[in-house]
Amino acid sequence: MTNIMGIYTLPTVCLILYLMLMPLVSYLLKKWDANREMKILLDAKKGAGTKKNQEYKRVRDYWKEHIKYANRDNRHVAFKLIQLPPWLLAIIMPKPDEDEEQSAEAPKDTFELPQVQRRWITWGIFLAGAAAAFGAPLTTMTWQLLLTSLSLWVLYIIISLTSPKWFLGERAKANEKLIVCCTDDLKIPAEDARSHFVVNSWDEETNLEPTNVTFTLPKTFPPKGGPEKAVLERMNATLTNTRTYILDESDGPGLDTKDFKLKVRAKPPMPTIATFDPFYIFADGIEAGAFAIGFGDSGGAEITTPDGKTNVVMYVNMSGKAESYARKYGLTMVAPATPMVLIMGPTGSGKAQALTDKILRIQFWVVIDGVKTIVEGIPYDPDNPEAPQPEWTQRG
Repeated sequence: MTNIMGIYTLPTVCLILYLMLMPLVSYLLKKWDANREMKILLDAKKGAGTKKNQEYKRVRDYWKEHIKYANRDNRHVAFKLIQLPPWLLAIIMPKPDEDEEQSAEAPKDTFELPQVQRRWITWGIFLAGAAAAFGAPLTTMTWQLLLTSLSLWVLYIIISLTSPKWFLGERAKANEKLIVCCTDDLKIPAEDARSHFVVNSWDEETNLEPTNVTFTLPKTFPPKGGPEKAVLERMNATLTNTRTYILDESDGPGLDTKDFKLKVRAKPPMPTIATFDPFYIFADGIEAGAFAIGFGDSGGAEITTPDGKTNVVMYVNMSGKAESYARKYGLTMVAPATPMVLIMGPTGSGKAQALTDKILRIQFWVVIDGVKTIVEGIPYDPDNPEAPQPEWTQRG
């Protein structure tokens, strides 16, 4: 046991020193920032306030933000390829034949690995450096491996600082716009604005648009409200081209002047195509007389399908009971009673059947993937009117 401990003592020390590099650099950056802030403060006093409002951006904050995000960045690996000049391409690449030239695809300007996440690369480099530091004393190439370990650590830092640079820069722009909402609309001092809002979630597709934001209101906020409308207007004008920001009333009032909170959420973006999903009429809370007719950004009901897609589905409330029925299931639906509909279609499509057939014709079934499904409470089957009502096949 003593012999084993003796063998692995030096490798363990090398590994600990390797792991201490991060907190050591963080501490040095903290001291650097403190000295810089003190110098700016002294210069401002000497300059009679000429630099009083100069804001110093802490290097340590930049370091921590980028390293933290790089360690959990689940975006896939992608980077731009170096564009060679045409004359160099002509030397390297042979000139294609006419047939090949017509069928040739345009060269790609990016290299992508869709199945490889960026955090796997950064963590792999960091752990490889740790392994090299631990194994260095156990081999005859001690100094070479220690140098390799240090090089891998430097490479890890470079990738962690550069990989999320554009992404975090775009998020910083969104945060700056939220700061303007605080300073201009909520009348919060500029130096306190950043601490008066929290972005609870970002858009799942791009991660660049805030989808849920909570503002802390100033004590001078008027009890009857008013400025929140300016906040929503500014957010809709500057933060998005695809969404609409509204008060988040999913868990209590969106504007709470008692607790000085303003909660804002973004509606799902309008899709470019409205694809029907049976879940829109079979979901819990959707009454049999509510017919899904399309998507919108207001009214209707927010429906999330089993595969996670959320859309604001617009409904025709034929029975007049759809809204009250939805409330029983905790679903908010805006669909005024619509006892009349307009039937359109080409000649011979059956528009007049609603007038000439028996009243039972208003009862219907749907065909999904070749399976006829009778809607709950509507047993009529024109092929077999006397047959009993079948089971509700889509209720699971």
